[in-house]
Amino acid sequence: MNVFLLKALGASLAFGLAVLNLVIMLQLYGKVRLFPWTPESLARWHRRQGDVILVLFGLIAYHCVKYGYIDPASPTC
Repeated sequence: MNVFLLKALGASLAFGLAVLNLVIMLQLYGKVRLFPWTPESLARWHRRQGDVILVLFGLIAYHCVKYGYIDPASPTC
């Protein structure tokens, strides 16, 4: 499997989780009502989901910095 495809899928997953995290935050602030759980369980879920997003973006950024390269012979600069 292509590494660029895996990085794109990981970043898309992290973005989707970030949007869900935003919706959970809006429910915690009382702006929407979508989930049937208590505010305490939603707050825990919000925190853990933010941790997962941070780790995903961190791993993707590490891989880009460690293994990324710029081809000087490339026609697009």
